[in-house]
Amino acid sequence: MTSFTRSSTIKGSVHFGIVTARPDEFQAVRNAFPDAPQSMCRGERPEEPIYHIIEHTIAEGRRYRMALIVSGQGNSAANLTSRYLLEDLSPKWLVMVGIAASAWDLVRCDVALATEVQDFRIQQIDQTGITRPATRSYQARPIVQNLINASYSFAQELGALAQQAAIGALTGDRSPDDRGVTINPNELEPSVHGVVFASSDTLVDNRELTLRWVQHHRYISTIDMESAGAAEACHNNPEATPFLFVRGISDRVLEKDDRRGFRAPAAAAAAATFRGLLDLLNPLHSELLPPTTAQPKSLRSGPAVLPAPALPTGTALATPLAVPSTTPLTKPPDFDFDAYYSYAAVKARCEADTAGESLGDQLRLKSFEWLRQQGYDLTDETLRPLVIESRHVHDRKALPGWDLAALLVFDPITLGTDKNTGRPTLAVDIRGEQEAIYDNRGKRFMNDLYYGGPNPPYEALARFSKDIHALQMQPGKRRLRWPLPKLDLPLRWSSGGFLPIVYREDAHGKRRAYFALFFRDIPPVGWNIANGASETPEERFALRLLSAREAAEELVVLEHEPERDADGRLIAGQVIQTRPLAPREDKQIVLKVIQKLTRVHNEERRLLDAIHLEPNPENYVLVDEVQGPADVSVKHDGDKGQPAVTRHVYITVNPLEFGIEVTQVGRFPLGKEEYLLDGETYMNRAPEKHLLVRRPVALFDLDWFEQALRQDDGSYDFPEPDEAKALAEVKRHAGCRRMPVPPSEHFELFDYDVRQRRQLVDAWLRSGKSTGDFKVEYDWLERDGWEDVFNQARRYADGEPGSSFPEELRYICSAAWKAMCLYFQHRHI
Repeated sequence: MTSFTRSSTIKGSVHFGIVTARPDEFQAVRNAFPDAPQSMCRGERPEEPIYHIIEHTIAEGRRYRMALIVSGQGNSAANLTSRYLLEDLSPKWLVMVGIAASAWDLVRCDVALATEVQDFRIQQIDQTGITRPATRSYQARPIVQNLINASYSFAQELGALAQQAAIGALTGDRSPDDRGVTINPNELEPSVHGVVFASSDTLVDNRELTLRWVQHHRYISTIDMESAGAAEACHNNPEATPFLFVRGISDRVLEKDDRRGFRAPAAAAAAATFRGLLDLLNPLHSELLPPTTAQPKSLRSGPAVLPAPALPTGTALATPLAVPSTTPLTKPPDFDFDAYYSYAAVKARCEADTAGESLGDQLRLKSFEWLRQQGYDLTDETLRPLVIESRHVHDRKALPGWDLAALLVFDPITLGTDKNTGRPTLAVDIRGEQEAIYDNRGKRFMNDLYYGGPNPPYEALARFSKDIHALQMQPGKRRLRWPLPKLDLPLRWSSGGFLPIVYREDAHGKRRAYFALFFRDIPPVGWNIANGASETPEERFALRLLSAREAAEELVVLEHEPERDADGRLIAGQVIQTRPLAPREDKQIVLKVIQKLTRVHNEERRLLDAIHLEPNPENYVLVDEVQGPADVSVKHDGDKGQPAVTRHVYITVNPLEFGIEVTQVGRFPLGKEEYLLDGETYMNRAPEKHLLVRRPVALFDLDWFEQALRQDDGSYDFPEPDEAKALAEVKRHAGCRRMPVPPSEHFELFDYDVRQRRQLVDAWLRSGKSTGDFKVEYDWLERDGWEDVFNQARRYADGEPGSSFPEELRYICSAAWKAMCLYFQHRHI
């Protein structure tokens, strides 16, 4: 006979009270803790609810205590069960684990963490007799929000946990309505997102109802039938218990997905993610229970992954565009990040290294000296070196200012014509590369370190850059190799870019093609493509994933230009639909980027610009890839002897920034009234500094460019014969080329953000406050003078008599002009 303890004996010692709506969700949670001691507990209420107690060991024998119970489906059942649990056991947090539906943006087996719950159980009837939602909102407590924010630093690890658990559930004991349904494991590529939940007592299969909800609250992402009831119980509890809701996506309402077959893997992914949050982030570490005399086996003693049944031979775990993480899932428990990377520790290791064998520590010490020269205080315990070990480069919490994760590649890189394909192929081996940089200061430090001497190697670098360009313009037998002889210079890996070609009707109704370029206002200054460095381990070898992310993050398509009043001031409160960019062949890979686009970019536009950008989940801008002349082969630690190959791309070298850029060209139509915005954000700036980059965007007529750049021998180039001189030029335009002056009818400017910077700064100045909070915008307008430059460009684009194209806007950045010339040389239209 099963023995039961009374809830009064453990009341107040339970960390997580876990509620599941369904028995299969209950079993998924139990399966996530297979080695944890489990027991039963009976509540003190007359109903005597039975709780399943799980003791999960974290580290050094210390434990989390969890109480698990099934509520039944619906908000009423969830509310009642949650109230009983809170009264019987007083857990520190209330947790719900289970399945839910995606309103539109998440894909099946993604895991949603609730940042807010919108309660749609209440309806109102307006004066016209139409029924509309009248929602209540429950916000996750700050301690839970902090956990969700911290989870982004372990996105790859949590995704891998969820993926392995979901795949394991395919061959496990599935629910009756899942049986008999065959699912390809390749379809399961979960990732974890903090999102807004919508909850009602209705099983939502109705697209029209979902769209009405999304229109009511545009950030709704996940729909369930229990979270509002549980959140209400926490809200009404005298202790205001925090709630954490973890839901695996089993279906997508707007795409009418069949949820059958996905309940079990979605529930397993949610349960594995909850365990991963405990193992990786240890949210209540200060309140852990002491060790017991009998230590249960803990996942912390080994890799933080759940056991999963073996897959059939030859089954791949993921598509080439979203591969499993190759980095360790946990940091060593005894590793002290602060102590290891402190100035004193780095200096001591270098002094002990009399043979000078530790290149990494030598670079770290030099980076500290560079920081000192920039005015940083080396006694500041929070100061980090600019070069760190690659195994730590994804720890965003520990690296202030983190905005990239680029390896420093010292091993040879070659470019030659492949004998099988006849195409130039770049071969990169990143196995064993141990050093990396994590922000733009690291790039500036490397530049000063290697180019700051009396005889910088501009001539050799210019030749190498030109040779790589020439080998793609006209493939031959020559093989190029980096590093160059006598130059032990590393290259950053990886960098990816996207050159948009936009089809649009001109003023005469003729369909024309344009290059869409962004204005880069930091050295090297000029018009540029959408580009950036890798942010995840996968993007070091899944290069199409990197290019697709850059395209989706940096270019926003609005249904029309934001409207202004007669005085030129932006009309507040207007709602404008946006269309996300997605590659036609692999639309799914961009869905995980849209999360950031809609949460960060649109929220900043709402707060600062007072305009509401609403993503249209049913109307993507589908981008067709233009095949390039080259391939890239990357050997990496997880390749199992098969390098990752990305085909038909454009390769450019920017020696001054130690970068090889792998660029894709894509084309898409743009409606006559549609408008382009820069969507890039500063990832780690303080909130008061604002996140929007706000670069102007411009269209340049493609046919005009082709005619202007065509040389007598049929090749394409910009009129700048001496690239070494261009590299050695003042760093403001290093590596850039000057383009001819475009005729006004072949140039279109999207300068919304120029005018909006001025409106924001003027409003702030009128408030009587310092310009410090808008220093970036103020300096851009006043100190740097870009407002006058773009006002001149606006007059020129409008065809104003006597206007001229600004000289400052004639520069094209290295990655852009080289990709354009390669495109013309291999044009496929």
